[in-house]
Amino acid sequence: MPSRLDRLILGEIIGPFLGSAFLFVGLFFAGGELVRYAEYLQSGQSWVIVAQLMALTLPGVLALTFPIAALLSSLLGFGRLSNDSEIIALVAAGTRFERIILPVALFGLVVSLIGAWFGNSVVPASSRGRNIIIDRVKNEGGGLSASQLTAELRSEGKLNTLIHVEGDAELASGRLSNVSIELWEKGRLVSVIFASKAYWKKGTKDWRLENYYGADFRNENSPLAFSAKGGASQEIKDVSLDTPSILEQFKGRPEDTDTSDLLKRAEIFRKGGSVDKARELEVEAARRNAIPFASLCFALLGAPLGVSPRRQGKGVGFGVAVVVTFLYWTALQIASVTAKGGLLPAPIALAIPNIICLGVAFYFIRRVLR
Repeated sequence: MPSRLDRLILGEIIGPFLGSAFLFVGLFFAGGELVRYAEYLQSGQSWVIVAQLMALTLPGVLALTFPIAALLSSLLGFGRLSNDSEIIALVAAGTRFERIILPVALFGLVVSLIGAWFGNSVVPASSRGRNIIIDRVKNEGGGLSASQLTAELRSEGKLNTLIHVEGDAELASGRLSNVSIELWEKGRLVSVIFASKAYWKKGTKDWRLENYYGADFRNENSPLAFSAKGGASQEIKDVSLDTPSILEQFKGRPEDTDTSDLLKRAEIFRKGGSVDKARELEVEAARRNAIPFASLCFALLGAPLGVSPRRQGKGVGFGVAVVVTFLYWTALQIASVTAKGGLLPAPIALAIPNIICLGVAFYFIRRVLR
């Protein structure tokens, strides 16, 4: 059972944590989501659709606000205890500072575990539902929704083929319909092809296009060129794309995919030679585990920062929380780029910002002990 000390510390941080989480959720919605919902209502969508979108957006936002809420609640809680000299009284009574911050560490760990569950299970499911609604609204309004399949094929980190499938993507049987293909060389678009049907040639990476037309920007006299020829459809053309098993992995958005499926897709991409795409998915999976455990790091960092000989208001605590979060997010982005470049494995690279944060937290804790 928690002791009186534990209840005292938890009582000081749980309330600010909940308040901070809802504060940042409100800021997120006010920053752009409410405008989207207002546009939906003006276009004739019902309140039920808007309410569903808000409910499905909330888990993803909460998962991102947990770390900064943990930091701000720890800062405010220990700031209040320090300003009222309760920390001094506890230490004078023989309680070590390590024991005082133990409830904070346990609270941060619980929040991290909840955040990891959110990020790996709840958020992808809610994101799928949210994007289904958004695509349906776009279709009803005559706008462009997500393709059935969008595949970026890269070589040595550079895009060489971009595929959009607006019709059916029956990869199990090796058939596509309403396909557009962009061919790139050295960062430059060199050709665009549109085809009503595409059939996979078994045992190869080639696809046979039927009723195709397009434009080759390298050669004006190419049979694919638009212009006075009127873009008349040709009968059959073979083009090298990739195998159906590789293209299957591009189905769906990464943010809509469960973490276990992301890693399975990454493994398939690696076996198929698409290392860049594999790294991208591995980074996304690693981020889902790194960001939640920032709550533990931030909670431990906020406790010693809140203990100050000078009286500090809530505004100062809010400012410190924003600065720390900005620095952490910058480090996370650098780690993501490093992992995508192959310099470090994704789990190791994405763990570095948390390790640095823990190191800084322990440094400030030692300063308080001295």
